[in-house]
Amino acid sequence: MVISDEEIMAKSSPWVHRGQKGRAILNGVMGDYLLKQKNPLMINMGFYAAGQRVEPGHCWGHPERRLTSRLVILLHGLTNLETVWDFPDPGSAGDNYGLRLQREHGFTPFYLRYNSGLPVVANGEAFARQLANLVENYPLEIDEIVLVGFSMGGLLMRSAQSYAEAQGHDWLNYLSDCFYLGTPHEGSPVERAGHYASWVLRRTPREYVSHWADWADFRSRGIQDLRHGLAHHKLDFYPGCRHSFISGSIKSDSAMKSASGSGRVLSRLLNRMLGDSMVQTSSAYPASAPPESRFAHLDGVRHVPLANSDRVYQQLESWVAEHREGGCQRLDPGAEARLPAVRNLVGDLSTADVLAGSLALAGEGVCRTVDAVETMHLSISRESYRVLNAIPVIGAVSAPIEQAQRSISSPIYQALRGGGHLLRWIGKS
Repeated sequence: MVISDEEIMAKSSPWVHRGQKGRAILNGVMGDYLLKQKNPLMINMGFYAAGQRVEPGHCWGHPERRLTSRLVILLHGLTNLETVWDFPDPGSAGDNYGLRLQREHGFTPFYLRYNSGLPVVANGEAFARQLANLVENYPLEIDEIVLVGFSMGGLLMRSAQSYAEAQGHDWLNYLSDCFYLGTPHEGSPVERAGHYASWVLRRTPREYVSHWADWADFRSRGIQDLRHGLAHHKLDFYPGCRHSFISGSIKSDSAMKSASGSGRVLSRLLNRMLGDSMVQTSSAYPASAPPESRFAHLDGVRHVPLANSDRVYQQLESWVAEHREGGCQRLDPGAEARLPAVRNLVGDLSTADVLAGSLALAGEGVCRTVDAVETMHLSISRESYRVLNAIPVIGAVSAPIEQAQRSISSPIYQALRGGGHLLRWIGKS
């Protein structure tokens, strides 16, 4: 019996998805730190299908899963998991673009999961190597590969193409289409705002304000890369395939037409400044796009719905259908395949790993919080005592009080910080 990925996904536990989603958010926010600290909560890049990790050459998911000679690879965005592709409509539970392309055009879908807090270009190069390994070990002769990238995922696609071309990867020979959905090719206004906020904080002449810039700059390199997208990198679009771009907007045309004069002006201004709330249209369809590229703007479709909207899929499907011809080869259902076990809420981690990683992060959080509180306390008190100490009569009393206060508070902060260090040590041991 051959069953579809949709039927397999319907049987998976929602608790697994919740645990994995929390881990994906953590990786997006501080994934480079997790890598540096070798924290077990860090996500290792890999392909997933039917909710299970695929190990090329060893495991192809469910034993009865259908494989074809046409592959579609879907890449999620920042802080996302592959479940971002699932349609939110309760009647479409477990359905997504990949599964629809499987049913309607005979594609076999694979979903890339990755640490979205790492540098975009490095992730793209790692994806290129992973795809090369997938193609090399695939049990069928491949006819076609289609890439679909949402937000940051589209940047990984571009980086992968450039790297694969330089390295001479064979998978480029099968690449027919690349679809970029709300991809910030030239950066995101949200990250630019974050960068400028950090810049202002750091230059504020009050230490109890400026030190918060350290917290702002703790955001991952992956997030910071979205400030300019790939505008500063010389990464051309691979000329051997078709490139298609889709953008969205906060307000729909119909909503703007029904609004009052001032409301219409405000809506147009928001669409122009924020685009789909995260990516402007000019960034989603960059000036560097190949001349023969296809582009569609879907008004009223915001950023995240670009990954799970019927309107977006209809556009994707129409572009895919333009070039479909012939049938597709299927794997003999009797071919060998093994089903990996899902062990806990985060899929590929033991309970001990989850506990160790969480303790290490808790310890880091304690240390950083104590540092911030101590900095604010000392900065504010220092300014107050500076004024008091300048007054001859009062200064004779305030100066000893200042010294006494510091001698009392310093050991307290040191003890609290020691608790954080202990948590980190336990987590790493």
